[in-house]
Amino acid sequence: MADAVAPPDVRATPLWQQVALGALIFAVGLASALRGLFTDVRKWGVPNIYLNYSQGLVRRGLVGEVIRLLGLPESRALFAAICWAAGLLTLALLAFLAVRATHLHPATTMLLIASQLLPTLAFNTGYLDPFICVLVILTYYFLARDWMIPAAVAAVVAPFVHEQFIFYLLPVLVLLVVRLVRRQRWLPHLVVAAAAVVGTLVIIVFDNKQAGAALMQASPMRPEVIHAMIRDQLGQTLGSSLQFMANFYSTTWKYSLVVVVFMIAPAVLMLVFNRKLVREAPWLIAAAVGPLALLAVAWDLSRFAVMAVFACFVVLAVADSPLIHGAAPAEQAPAGNSVLVGALLSLGYLSLPFFYSYPQYGYVVNTWADWFGAFLDRPQKWPYRP
Repeated sequence: MADAVAPPDVRATPLWQQVALGALIFAVGLASALRGLFTDVRKWGVPNIYLNYSQGLVRRGLVGEVIRLLGLPESRALFAAICWAAGLLTLALLAFLAVRATHLHPATTMLLIASQLLPTLAFNTGYLDPFICVLVILTYYFLARDWMIPAAVAAVVAPFVHEQFIFYLLPVLVLLVVRLVRRQRWLPHLVVAAAAVVGTLVIIVFDNKQAGAALMQASPMRPEVIHAMIRDQLGQTLGSSLQFMANFYSTTWKYSLVVVVFMIAPAVLMLVFNRKLVREAPWLIAAAVGPLALLAVAWDLSRFAVMAVFACFVVLAVADSPLIHGAAPAEQAPAGNSVLVGALLSLGYLSLPFFYSYPQYGYVVNTWADWFGAFLDRPQKWPYRP
């Protein structure tokens, strides 16, 4: 039997109050993001200006191709502005989800804003993460509303922006299996999952590494950046990435563990505060597992760890849909002392300075005391980077 999909009942709240709440969430989120704002395109974001399809299909070249087709100049300032616009759109969509998700525990949105997610996005100016965030939100929102075709379009396009998108679809893949076993409506989930898989396979199989290398060599970037891009990104394979990360964690496991735990704490707390919903649909935990699985092949610990916070919030926010949660929406989360606890935790997290870490290969921490001592002794370090 087809699921009856209905939007959450927010009519009891006047429109002006919804708009005011959304504006407040957006404003506080923007203030949180400013903790880590980097105004220029970061060194490893600059190549995204020059990657496009002018010489063939290239991984992560869709954004650059759109810029080329629009006839826009290859300008760092312009590209930074485009990335900021994508970041602001991400924040606006998150605020929209927060306002409509009346079933969520109120601390969930507090934790989202207080986490290191927004300042990390603002810090990595030039990276493609904000564009992926927009497509992840649209995919889940469209699927939750039973708009199968728009959801599939977003899912098939996203891997051409960055192939990491497939990791955010883990909840859909798990839910597809669950609904097949339960003989519930599964076609929308199959179509969206298939679209993401097809898009990912196309960009991986038909990626023209020679075209990417030619674009890098023709760019005005510094030679060391060009060489590193050709070696580490264009020449990257699943096997080489897994081998690198195995060696990486063998010498940095203490450091990496602390960084990841610090970054994903808000995601874990989101699941705790929404434990009734998670008990009813335990597969929701896959929302955090998907982005964290990226750490098996990618060594930017802070950047990918905070994406677990993002993914958890998005999936929890649309879990009231029968196509996401199950046959009936979850009950509205009760308020009470736990709201105060969530607010205090969020305030404590928000009061911390922006923390972003990109350790060099072979970095070793001898003891926990050394790590925490360095963390506490951070004059002239903003953001803190050991």
